Amino acid sequence: METSTEDAGEDVEHRTEEQGQDIEDPADREATDIENGGSHGGGGGRTGGGGHGHYVIIDKVKYPETAQHIDEAQSGISWRGDERREQQQPSDLTIDRGGAGDNRKASLSGIPTRGAEKLDRDEYPPAMFKEGGLGASVKYIDRSDNRGAGSSMKNQLTGLDNGEHVTVVTA
Repeated sequence: METSTEDAGEDVEHRTEEQGQDIEDPADREATDIENGGSHGGGGGRTGGGGHGHYVIIDKVKYPETAQHIDEAQSGISWRGDERREQQQPSDLTIDRGGAGDNRKASLSGIPTRGAEKLDRDEYPPAMFKEGGLGASVKYIDRSDNRGAGSSMKNQLTGLDNGEHVTVVTA
C-alpha cells in the first residue's frame, strides 16, 4: 500500500485541525517531501498560530513498525519489551539532545537486547526528547525499520535547537 502525497497531507491536516491548528500548506510540503524520500529541513511545517510549530512525520509505508509503535503509544498502549501496558505517551515533545544518554539508559534498563533476532528496542518518546527516559514505551521492532525512522527523525530535526517543541505524527 502506497501513501500518496495528498493522503499524507490530508491525514496530518485532519490531526492538526482536531487540535485547533491549521497547517494545510506546510503539511502538503512535508508529505511531498516524504514521498520523494527526503526530509523537509527544519523539522516540518509551522502552524498558523498556537501549537508548537514543528512537525516530525514518520512515514507509515517506509517505517510501518515504528509508525505503529508511535500510534499505539500516543493512543494509550505502551510497551515494556514484550509486556503491554496502559499508558499514554505525548505527541508534543521538547528537544533535549544533551539528556539523550541518561534518558536512553533509564528507558532501556531491564529490557534485554534481542539483536540475534534482528530486533531493536524502539523508544517512544525517543531518548533525545525531554519527555523520553523513565516511563517511555519500549517495544521490540525490526532493526532496519527503527534505524531508518530514527535517521528520518534526525534529518527532520536538523536546524532545531534544544528546548524547541515538535509534534510527532505518522502519515
